Amino acid sequence: MSPSVFTGRESYVAFLAAYPFPAFVLDARPPPANLNHGRIQPVYGNTPYRHLVFGPEYRHDETLVAAGGLVEALRDVDEAQRLSAWLQRSDHTIVLSLRPSWLLVNDKVVKVEITKTKIDDFWVCTSVPQAELPVVQPMPPSPSSSPSSRGLVQSPLKPLSVNRALETAAPPYLVGEMDHMVETFPWETTDLGPKETWSQALKTTLSICLRSPTSCAILWGPSLVLIYNAKYAEMARTKHPRIFAKHGEDAWGELWEELGPLGARVLKGESVARWDDLMFFERLTSLDLPEEVYQTWSWTPVKGENGVVEGIINWSIETTQKVIAERRLLTLRTMGERAKLSKDVNQLTRELLSVLEQNKEDVPFAAFYYCKAPNLLPARREPSGSGPTTSYIGSSLDQPPVPFTLTLAGSIGIPIPHLATPPTCELMLDSVTLQPLPSPHIVARPNLSDTVSRRDSSLLGLNHTTASQHASPVLGGVVSLSPSAITNTLPPMTGDCGTSGGTSPTNQDQASPRITSGHSTVSHASGDSESSRTPSPWMWPIAEAVSSRQTVLVPSLPPEVAETLSRRAWGDVPRQAVVVPIWAYEGNSSDSLLPQAVLVLGLNPRRPYDKAYEEWVDLLRISLGGSLAAVLSWEAEKQRAEQLAQLDAAKTSFFSNVSHELRTPLTLILGPIQNTVSACKDAKIKETLKLALRNVSRLSRLVDSLMDFTRLEAGKLLGNFKAVQLGSFTADLAALFRSTIENSRIEFEIDCDITSPVLCYVDPDLWEKIVFNLIGNAFKFTMHGSITVRLYYDVQNVIFTIEDTGVGIPEEDIGKVFQRFHRVSSISRSHEGTGIGLSLTKELVRLHGGTISVVSRTELESGDGSHGSAFTVTLPLGKGHLPSTHIDDKMAETHGDRRYAHGILEEATQWSYQTDLVKTPSDTSDSGGSSEGSKMDSSTLFFVKNDVLLLVDDSSDMRQFIKSIFVEYCTVVAAANGQQALDLIKGGLRPTVVVCDVMMPVMDGYGLMKALRERADTKLLPIIFLTAKAGEEARVDGLLSGADDYIAKPFQGRELVARVHLQVQLGKRRAELEARFEERQREIQILSDHSPIGIVRTNPAGRIIYVNPRWFEITGRTDFLLDNWVESVDPDNVDAVLSRWKEAVDERSPRSLEFRWKNGVWTKGQIVPLRKEPNAWAGILFTITDISDQRLYEASKLAHAQEREATARKRAEEAEERRRDADERRRGQELLIDVTSHELRQPVSAILNCSALVRENLANLRDELCECHTNGSSFLPREGLLNIIEDDLDALDSIYQCGLAQERIANDVLSLSRIQLQVLSIHPVEFDLVPEVRRIIAIFTNELKMKSIKVDLHFGESIRKLRIRRIRLDNARLAQVLTNLLSNAIKFADTSIDKREIQVDVDVSFRPPKEGSCLPPVDDEIPDNPVAPLYLYVAVKDSGPGLKPDDLALLFKRFQQGSNSHDVFGGSGLGLFVSRKLCDLMNGRIDVDSVYGKGATFRFFIEAYNSPMGPDSREEPLSVNEVRAEMSRRRSSRESTVMTDGQAHPPHILITEDNLINQTVLNRQLKGAGFVTTLASNGQQAIDQIRALASTELKQHNAKILFDAILMDCEMPVMDGLTAVREIRRLETSGAIPGRNRVFALTGNARSGQIQSARDAGMDDVLIKPYKLDELLFKLRELAPQSVAFPASHPAGLS
Repeated sequence: MSPSVFTGRESYVAFLAAYPFPAFVLDARPPPANLNHGRIQPVYGNTPYRHLVFGPEYRHDETLVAAGGLVEALRDVDEAQRLSAWLQRSDHTIVLSLRPSWLLVNDKVVKVEITKTKIDDFWVCTSVPQAELPVVQPMPPSPSSSPSSRGLVQSPLKPLSVNRALETAAPPYLVGEMDHMVETFPWETTDLGPKETWSQALKTTLSICLRSPTSCAILWGPSLVLIYNAKYAEMARTKHPRIFAKHGEDAWGELWEELGPLGARVLKGESVARWDDLMFFERLTSLDLPEEVYQTWSWTPVKGENGVVEGIINWSIETTQKVIAERRLLTLRTMGERAKLSKDVNQLTRELLSVLEQNKEDVPFAAFYYCKAPNLLPARREPSGSGPTTSYIGSSLDQPPVPFTLTLAGSIGIPIPHLATPPTCELMLDSVTLQPLPSPHIVARPNLSDTVSRRDSSLLGLNHTTASQHASPVLGGVVSLSPSAITNTLPPMTGDCGTSGGTSPTNQDQASPRITSGHSTVSHASGDSESSRTPSPWMWPIAEAVSSRQTVLVPSLPPEVAETLSRRAWGDVPRQAVVVPIWAYEGNSSDSLLPQAVLVLGLNPRRPYDKAYEEWVDLLRISLGGSLAAVLSWEAEKQRAEQLAQLDAAKTSFFSNVSHELRTPLTLILGPIQNTVSACKDAKIKETLKLALRNVSRLSRLVDSLMDFTRLEAGKLLGNFKAVQLGSFTADLAALFRSTIENSRIEFEIDCDITSPVLCYVDPDLWEKIVFNLIGNAFKFTMHGSITVRLYYDVQNVIFTIEDTGVGIPEEDIGKVFQRFHRVSSISRSHEGTGIGLSLTKELVRLHGGTISVVSRTELESGDGSHGSAFTVTLPLGKGHLPSTHIDDKMAETHGDRRYAHGILEEATQWSYQTDLVKTPSDTSDSGGSSEGSKMDSSTLFFVKNDVLLLVDDSSDMRQFIKSIFVEYCTVVAAANGQQALDLIKGGLRPTVVVCDVMMPVMDGYGLMKALRERADTKLLPIIFLTAKAGEEARVDGLLSGADDYIAKPFQGRELVARVHLQVQLGKRRAELEARFEERQREIQILSDHSPIGIVRTNPAGRIIYVNPRWFEITGRTDFLLDNWVESVDPDNVDAVLSRWKEAVDERSPRSLEFRWKNGVWTKGQIVPLRKEPNAWAGILFTITDISDQRLYEASKLAHAQEREATARKRAEEAEERRRDADERRRGQELLIDVTSHELRQPVSAILNCSALVRENLANLRDELCECHTNGSSFLPREGLLNIIEDDLDALDSIYQCGLAQERIANDVLSLSRIQLQVLSIHPVEFDLVPEVRRIIAIFTNELKMKSIKVDLHFGESIRKLRIRRIRLDNARLAQVLTNLLSNAIKFADTSIDKREIQVDVDVSFRPPKEGSCLPPVDDEIPDNPVAPLYLYVAVKDSGPGLKPDDLALLFKRFQQGSNSHDVFGGSGLGLFVSRKLCDLMNGRIDVDSVYGKGATFRFFIEAYNSPMGPDSREEPLSVNEVRAEMSRRRSSRESTVMTDGQAHPPHILITEDNLINQTVLNRQLKGAGFVTTLASNGQQAIDQIRALASTELKQHNAKILFDAILMDCEMPVMDGLTAVREIRRLETSGAIPGRNRVFALTGNARSGQIQSARDAGMDDVLIKPYKLDELLFKLRELAPQSVAFPASHPAGLS
């Protein structure tokens, strides 16, 4: 950013510069008047922004932004207008579509979500990409700068993918090309002729072929002319387009020997197919070399209009990748399995070559070399991972090159010996870069021999060239080649893989010398004759593979090399190879600098070296590298075990020799110091000498201990055992510790048996070491409490114990405390020690024939908080267990000089917890400083007096010594351990630097450093480790753990001062930078805190480390338990949020989503993984933007759109439903029409025939009667006439039965329509059960009689037992169900030959049947509840043929019948379906039970209610005879009512019917019943008749006369019935007609809606046609005046 733009806001610039995605700054000031949009040209853009906008032309010129960029990168003008409008609105985010001009794909759109923040007069805009940003490729180098290549160095390979798509869409340009070729090709020149003459079969097949997404071709005509689509052309490669429209034999001549006969078979009508068929297409390279191809293909004959095969359609899918990938993966898998069993490199080589030998196609030949660089030292700098290291200048000539030897381990397909595979070859590597050395040119010089040895020429370094020119290894030595020779050694790079390379004569003149007779020689490049040159052995580009660390392709093998190789693959000469370097080790170790092996691999001569081949070679390299690493590791482990055994033996010898050699210099140091101390008068110098004397004595004890230890292991420490009164001796030894221990405020108790006269044989000197080692160890680890020394005797042993209340030994370390060099990690007074004290003690006890044991527990392990240890030494009494040669029977002298004891006591007195006094330069100026430190030049040091050095060491002498060095430069504060130092800092001490020992009691150096790093005020404090652990590994561990410097003891004072001074200055600078960084952090914090979006930052572990206040405002959270923030998300959105979060973490790519919080706020979330480095990530940046208002707006729009969509969908669904209903109705209507037309025609035909017969007979009878009347003769009926009358009666019965059948069909059709319209309803009425059932059965009396079928009606015992007579249910529906079942039973029983009977069982119960059954319960009682439902059970059993099992499931479905039932018995297929629906409506069920051949039983039950019987009700049902008598009585009363004058008038009925036949029949019936009738043909005539009758007056009565009833049809011309009745009611209301007429509708419209419409119009009741005359007369009798005698019942019949 320009300084003038954002002066004083550099922190924001730093923030944007560090932002990982595009960010820019816009001017927020109002635009000038001449601009109609805001300022949308950035004034600043960060690096990702410039990468996105400018692409490869990006440069660090910040003025580039002002010259254009954002506006030009927007997708179109609309996007620019959206951006300008957004800047003027209040919403914070927008998604923009960018199309940078530098992208090669013009339609590539980059979408980014931009968030704006207002800072003063600027918009700070940050973005988050919604997809991966395009990668900016660097500008291609100019031709002059492109390096020449010896071979193709491949880029790092990706894993092999075998699941590639076998077929992809052909390029669009190729599809268009094929269409164009077909349209423009001169077909008249081919056997197919002009396109106009092509057959329809050819045109259709060609259309299918060209549009096929897979490879497809047609071969047409006898000559099989080839036409193909774009995918086929892509498969043909170089053969396209010259094979287009060619004969099949000409197009695929290389395959026609096999394909020709197949084509002939297909032309005869046979189809042919092959799977994974191996073919060799001549399409490899421009020379049309054969290529290994696998195809899954088929040839299918295509017949023309005449049925003759005209051509072939060829479908094919190339499966080459699948077949080859399976073969190559088998090689990898087999190699991995065998490599697991290899124990050495020789076996691994055999297994490798054995596996590769099996894959002769992909590995025609191979050579495997092992590599070794024996003189390789650890590299001083890492080699380049992607190419040769840059040449260096001024390399030292005294560093010899590193020989890199390759040894041939084995080969396949290569005859041995061979000029390209020498047994050994050698590269000379630069000792610094480890790159193959450049080869010098030898030129004529004075005093320079024409023949120079290889080593000498390398050392001279004459005429060095660039490091990219390498030496070429050859058989028997190394020949250094010039750059031109290197280029000429390999064939030239060409696009034709089949062309072999060679050397031109011009270049050969410049070639380097060749090997002759196994010696390396060098000759001049010029002046040699052709005859003087020796043939050059050819070598693989191994040098290039080693230097580039990548696989190198040899694109063309020289003929002299290729022709001599085995022809394993397809019998072809190998043409190409790759050189594969194999690394068994990774990382930065010296083993990983150079490959461990090199594999030369021949390539398949019939496959291109494509990406899949590269991937397989790379997987082969990885697999072989892993196997080689495992084998080398196993061999190294074996060798390491042998070395450890040797090292253990050598170590003991070393300790012995070192200890012995140290005694002499220690004696020479100790003696002079002692003498000087005695003679010195200066107290300060004397104190310094005593410090040295103490440490020399300590070193002397350590040497003695090592010496004793090695003597013990060598068996040379034998001991001199003397009789000792051990109690007194031990008590005296322990008493020496009393003052030291008690001064440390620890109780010290000595309890030794000094009165016992028992003597014990011990070595006094060794026993002294045992006692002092154990007591010293107890004092070292006991901070407070007590130490107890005990010694007592038992019968055979003396027992010596040391008990303390120290820190204790952890349980896991108890078994290790007596091991050499083992030290327990616990709190102690000092961390000094070698770890051999207890081990030496144990060996000394064993030397005495005794044992030592320990019991210990720590505070954590004990349940009561106690802790401590107890060491117990048990020695046997007597001397039998000791070697007799080392026993001295004299009493031992126990008062020695105690030199060993005094040394330990002197060391123990240094274990103090008192912190040394702070000494400042002024305090100690009179005491002087270190002589070493005073030699430093103060002008080079920048200490100040207030610098504080905190010195932490457990050695008092060391603290005193270091103080003396630094006391003149700065303030020194000392502490004895890490805890004391930490307490000082907590108390207010602010040190400038810390010099700390590593091993200390209480808290070691690492613990102190950790505590200081965790404190905010000391986390940057320089810490220097000053320790005796001087190994390289210890130093590395210390620095890696966080120490700023690591100094090993012993050290020089000047070095210590210099390094402390350096860390002090660095620490000050670091503190200053940290302060400035914190200041910037605060500025960024302000920016984040005032941002309008919520921001969350997590660490790599997913823990939240930062949340800005806006986040709390949006989420509504008030607590700071941030890691459970997902609990605040709405439960419906939790899974989506966690899923997107996981995707962002797993894929390391941004994710965004919209979700809602529990407080109802909608937010747009952006989840952005943050990267530290390309392969390291720093956590997640999670931002949320409040979009609630936007969401509400979008929700309202969405709701509106959804409402419209729902309405449209509903309309569509309704339309679809109506269409389906219409289709269903149409289908049902068609079925209904088909069924009813058939079923109606049958009875209509019978009615017509019977009517014709009756009429003929009556006409004959009339003629005879007329003749008798004319002649005046009497009429005597003859027998033939009686037979004719009997036939007429039968015909009339048939007519009646046909009428019943038509009524049933009409009822079923009417019920079906009501069921479909869901308007079928149940109307319960009360009736007598038994008479009603018998009446229903009586309807079939004549039919049963005609068909000689017996009906057995049986009423169950439960009717009598439960006293059931009248019930309440819909008797019409009951009659309909029972009528259908009886009609069905009559049909089937009529086919029976032997037994023709039907059984009807009627039963009742107050309990329903079992689930799935229609059988009545066995036991039943009258319930207490009077309104409990009653269940009526009916079973109809016939003796017919029964039903097949398959028919039972379909029987009750609509239009379904049994097998052949319709053909045999007829029927509509509706009866049982309607019966099932009616039973369902009446809360019942129907089923059937049948055995084929034995009849069927239909059962149903329905729900009814019992009606209580009246006082005159009969309990017993009427018998059959009583029923028949009642019916006879009704028939005998067919006569008119006798009317007496003045007492009664016959009822007057107005019949309104437009159908003259129905009108005449009804008129005759009513007149025959004694009614007076008046006729009308439409509604208007009926109104006229009513008005006419109303104006008539009776003489004896002065009153208006009304019709007693009006029977009116609804559908009539002129005026229909409904209109007429409305007019009648209007006239009645107005008084034009006195009184109210009773009007009955006679109609065939039986739907409930139609019936209700009639009632609403004014009808008193509705009678449905066809009606029974009895029902009509019953209605008229109910409505007639009481004074009018009503005619009796008419015989049952239909009108």
